[in-house]
Amino acid sequence: MSVFRKKPVQKRSIWQKLWKKQIPENLIIEINNLLAEKSIMEASQLDIKAICQRYDAVTLAKTQRRLLGYYHLYLQECLDDKKLTDQEIAELARLKLLLGLSDRMIKEIHSAVVTRLFSKEVGRSLSDGTLDEDEQNFLDKLSENLLLSKERTDEILASQANKKIGEKLEEIMEDGRITPEEEDEFKVLIQNLGLQPEMTAQTQEAYERYKIYWQLENEPLPQITIDIQLRNKETACFTAPAKWFESSKKTRDKNFNMLSGQIKLPGKESWETGYLGEVEDTDENWVLVDTGKMILTNLHLIFIGKDGRKSMEIKDITNFVPYSNGMRIEREKAISVILEMPKRSDFLAVILNRVISEL
Repeated sequence: MSVFRKKPVQKRSIWQKLWKKQIPENLIIEINNLLAEKSIMEASQLDIKAICQRYDAVTLAKTQRRLLGYYHLYLQECLDDKKLTDQEIAELARLKLLLGLSDRMIKEIHSAVVTRLFSKEVGRSLSDGTLDEDEQNFLDKLSENLLLSKERTDEILASQANKKIGEKLEEIMEDGRITPEEEDEFKVLIQNLGLQPEMTAQTQEAYERYKIYWQLENEPLPQITIDIQLRNKETACFTAPAKWFESSKKTRDKNFNMLSGQIKLPGKESWETGYLGEVEDTDENWVLVDTGKMILTNLHLIFIGKDGRKSMEIKDITNFVPYSNGMRIEREKAISVILEMPKRSDFLAVILNRVISEL
């Protein structure tokens, strides 16, 4: 094999010769040269001992990490054909003895190299999201050739399957929407691999929310029953408890600093969606005007509070900014308004964006 190739030893300086000092690196080079001249099975421990004595080295303990690199390279070359033969196993055992490597070090390097190789092949087999009979038989044989235990084989298969599921989940959630087709594909992948996705509570919540976003944008808008009279051909599509705030230059009753950047609104002329993190509003302060509920229709945004009813036409809205707990609405020739909502402000943003686009 080509791992061991003869190298020239480093020349000693005059002072090193005068003081009879050896160059430590040459110990490694001479062991390499020995294994380049003789086969692993022909080299003996006496050969190694003779080299060590020339360098005043009783053992190889101080050079184990360096010599482990040779073992690593030899192991990788043995595995080029994705199997370990009896001859290669014997040569590796002999090399371990010659280099004075500990059982712990050998176990670590075997585990790392074999796991990496098997994981790579499992990943290739799972690239299309399925594992057919031929691929399963190939992996079973490969596991046997690599001397992997069934327990370790199953661990690697599960790890790679979970990785594939995680990649698919990240892919379908990337744009903040999950279509029915994407959900079906994800379910088929899970079924094929026989594993349930490992989702945090936060990811699970986002997954369900992104499905609803797509539905709100593409399916018929929800029609809800309300207790107020609407115009002809006007229908209500969203309602929620809310507080109505208006801009005030004189009073600082309420600050809205947390903006949500999680609402991705489609279209070339998308409405503002805020920013991640905290953003301090230095120009305006907000004062509470009324408490009640808001109703969104296909023509108006209506607020019914303790002090009466307020309404704005959708066509007059020039911009809106979703907050984590509400929404700022800007209107043509009218004061800006913030609706504070304890929840579902993201749903309002998606539906309002659609209503505006369909005017």
